[in-house]
This record gives sequence, structure tokens and C-alpha cells, in this order.
Amino acid sequence: MRLLRMLHIAVMTSLVIMALILFFALNNKKLPDNLPFVALRLASIALLFVSWVLIRFVFNKPRFNSNLSEEEKLAIIKKNHILKLALLEIPAILALVTFALSGDKLSLVYCAMALLLLLTEFPTMQRIKNFLI
Repeated sequence: MRLLRMLHIAVMTSLVIMALILFFALNNKKLPDNLPFVALRLASIALLFVSWVLIRFVFNKPRFNSNLSEEEKLAIIKKNHILKLALLEIPAILALVTFALSGDKLSLVYCAMALLLLLTEFPTMQRIKNFLI
């Protein structure tokens, strides 16, 4: 449980720090207008949506074999949670890359949306108990 929380906080902190560095480094910089940011912006929002769908409907509740021990079930829950973190980290990083290339502040909103989804997946004892039931 503690490991999952630490991992979760580390991913969220790294995204926030990267966003702040990019925001202050690129604030008021004139960047080239010929970059394909619209495609990058659409890709980041599409990845965010796909990640949300996968988390809600595929990785929402792991399926356990009835003869697994508690430790084996907890190992599956940990792997499941790490997959959820990766699924939400990818669109957030793409949004930050889009912001770095284009200076488009709307991309930071997409990163913030991914961070909010990460917050909703924060591991608590109650969530883990719900998975075990």
C-alpha cells in the first residue's frame, strides 16, 4: 500500500514539476507557427479519453482466480495500479510536450485533467478492500 502511494505521488509530482518548469521557461516566448500543434493537441485529448475508458471499464476491477492467496491478489492489484498510472501519465506527458513545442496553454489544461484523473485513482485501503471483495 505504501509503495503504491509513493509511486502515485512520484508520478504526479514529476508531472507538476515538469509543467511548472515548462510554463515559466516558455512564458511569453515567440515560437514558430508552422508546428503541427493541432494534431498534437488532438492526440493528447484522444489519449486522455482512451486512457479514461480503459481505466474505468477494463482495469476497474481485476478478475481473480478463486484459489489465489491474499498476497497473490495484492500483487495483481499493484500491477493493475501501475498500469493505470502509466495510462494516465502518457497523455499528460504528450500534453506537456505539445505545450513545449507550441506554447499553447490549452495543453496545460489537458495535463491538469490527467492529474485530476490520477487523483481519483489514488490508492486507499478502502479501494484495495473493494478490489479484494
